[in-house]
Amino acid sequence: MKVVLKRSILILFLTGNIIGLSYAQAAELEPVKLKKSCIKKNPLAEGQNDPELLNIFKQVCDSDNTTQKNDLLAKAAMRFYQTNQPVKALNLASQLQSQNIRGSLITDVLFLSGVSIANNSLQQMRTQELRYLSNDVTYPPAKQLIENIHTAMPAPDPSSFKASSDSSSDDNEKRSYKKQYVTRNKASTSRTSNKRVSSPAKTTTVKPKTAPAATVNKSKSSPFDPLIK
Repeated sequence: MKVVLKRSILILFLTGNIIGLSYAQAAELEPVKLKKSCIKKNPLAEGQNDPELLNIFKQVCDSDNTTQKNDLLAKAAMRFYQTNQPVKALNLASQLQSQNIRGSLITDVLFLSGVSIANNSLQQMRTQELRYLSNDVTYPPAKQLIENIHTAMPAPDPSSFKASSDSSSDDNEKRSYKKQYVTRNKASTSRTSNKRVSSPAKTTTVKPKTAPAATVNKSKSSPFDPLIK
């Protein structure tokens, strides 16, 4: 009897956990729905189906988040840009700025949305309308924007300098080692060649043998003696 009771309790416990997980999963999958009063206060939220964006507006309409309302709206503006809605992102960020609400996130949304709208217009100009920027109207501000972007380029990463310095140091060390290696090889080769050079052979001068001088036997008799006789 006790065994049966323990099994029943275990089954009920597991069943309760499964039902709880099912409800939790269903709540996660269920789309966020905004109240009509919330949409009336935030008309840009109407017709949106992005869960993250709807959840942000739901927090905006929550009376417990009154002090965080502006931060949440700035996040909503960035989410509009991230979901490829730059016009709505620009509208919401401009609305916050007109209320004297400032912040780096709002500035980023204004810049990113403006660049996105400008790029879209440029693509339409080049691909559909088949024309260029005009010298007197559209090109000057575009050129000024490019120049301003160049002056606001991100600062170089210090780690890249360190990597470059380390690489340069390694290269210098390798070149120094190679130079020393070549110098030692040259010195070794020079010593070896000096050892291998044989001293010049001693030339023995052979003195020419002089022929013995002819001896003349002087005779006291004259060659005319026989005639005299």
